[in-house]
Amino acid sequence: MNTAYLIAARAKYPYMQAQDYVKLLYQAQFGCEHIMGDYAMQYLQRELADCAPTPADLSEPICDEYCRVNLCEYKRLGYAPSALMRCMLAVRSSGSYNALRDELNNFVRLAHSGSLACDNAESFVNDYIRAGMPPVHHSERFARLYQPHYRVIYRRHARLLQLVDVIEAAIGGCNGSRPVFVALDGGCGSGKTFCANNLAALFDASVIRCDDFFLPPDMRTASRLAQAGGNIHYERLRQTLQQASSGADFDYCAYDCARNEFVPRHFKRSQVIIVEGSYALHSQLRHFYDVTAMVSASEQVRMARLAQRNGGATEDFVNKWIPLEQKYFAQLDTSGCITVDCNEQL
Repeated sequence: MNTAYLIAARAKYPYMQAQDYVKLLYQAQFGCEHIMGDYAMQYLQRELADCAPTPADLSEPICDEYCRVNLCEYKRLGYAPSALMRCMLAVRSSGSYNALRDELNNFVRLAHSGSLACDNAESFVNDYIRAGMPPVHHSERFARLYQPHYRVIYRRHARLLQLVDVIEAAIGGCNGSRPVFVALDGGCGSGKTFCANNLAALFDASVIRCDDFFLPPDMRTASRLAQAGGNIHYERLRQTLQQASSGADFDYCAYDCARNEFVPRHFKRSQVIIVEGSYALHSQLRHFYDVTAMVSASEQVRMARLAQRNGGATEDFVNKWIPLEQKYFAQLDTSGCITVDCNEQL
């Protein structure tokens, strides 16, 4: 049920009409699919050209899965239409008209109970269902008062919009002559893998995991571990990035620390190559990257994720891995890095 989102929308837009609630519920089921025709990019460019670059929240959640991206703020930030269109094209609706009917009936119940002030909720919804539950525009009142300009995308992509925009620009700069390299660094449990997986899906990118280059036991000397970032086999990762930079298919062997053996990995050539993990921005690797990002989350959020990931056990992280990361981050130059906030639930 989208009750919380309906109530939040009412608080933000107190003059919502029944038609506006129905529009929200429709988008919560089907995302942006109703506007993804042949001219979707032209319409987006035109609306961005017409709207004013005014400060606002960049995104507004409308359900657990989707959010509305505010085009006025998007324009103010200077992001390219192609970045937002890439996120729009990624939406694959899992909604249904049966679920929409249930949400509409819930809306009517909320209106009757007084939780939402909407006089004609029942009559509007009954007429709407009889009409086949088509896409609707905002009410004239809503459009006049709030001047809505937005597009619907996955919430998980909204936090990556700046990164998507910069990667888009880097692709254009390379003009297909070589792959674009993206580094995602950050502390354990910060959300690096989440970001990498979503970017990989958006760009059909290859992902190189820093965990695959964990330092083998015979290299874990006191002098090596005393180095900031010395507990990653950066020499082998550097060789892999050099190989991948040719733009051809490439291979490497991932070190499996649980089995103490190397496992072969094969990658098809791709336009974007993402290197994700703590130590991705090691000084020996930094020169490879076109785009660099630091993924962040609060200590409380990170520890909760690590506990969930490891069955509640976090001692090794607290006593061993986090101190090593902190030594590395203390000397890391993050100038020029995009910051990606992953405090929200992943």
